[in-house]
Amino acid sequence: MTELRQRMLDAMLVRGLSERTQECYVEAVARMARHYHRSPDLLSPAQVEAYMLHLVKDRKLSYSSVNHAASASRFLFEKVLGRPTEVRHLRPPMAKVPQKQPELLSRQEISRLFDVCPHPGHRMLLQTLYASGLRISEACQL
Repeated sequence: MTELRQRMLDAMLVRGLSERTQECYVEAVARMARHYHRSPDLLSPAQVEAYMLHLVKDRKLSYSSVNHAASASRFLFEKVLGRPTEVRHLRPPMAKVPQKQPELLSRQEISRLFDVCPHPGHRMLLQTLYASGLRISEACQL
């Protein structure tokens, strides 16, 4: 294990990050280092930003995955290496995750859904759950 990796693990342990977050951060930084074939502490902010662009354009990763890599690199630069990243161009970018709108059913689709339920008790339960807007997990707890 390299000294930098150990320093990063120690910094995450001191801050109480979960074991899974520690694994993900270390792996994200390691992938970035492998991409550039050099130690992550030798990378410039421009290289980090170019790597984020590579993740989105070339690897077609989701924005949440890119944000995870950005958080890992931010943690490395700020907490482990002690580099101030308050200046805009030194701060790895965080991608905006697009919000998904729920798919709504039309009145006809809802009517057909209720009509295919042959048992009156089951139909009443389905209509009650739909009318109250319960989630599936909440309905199962009922």
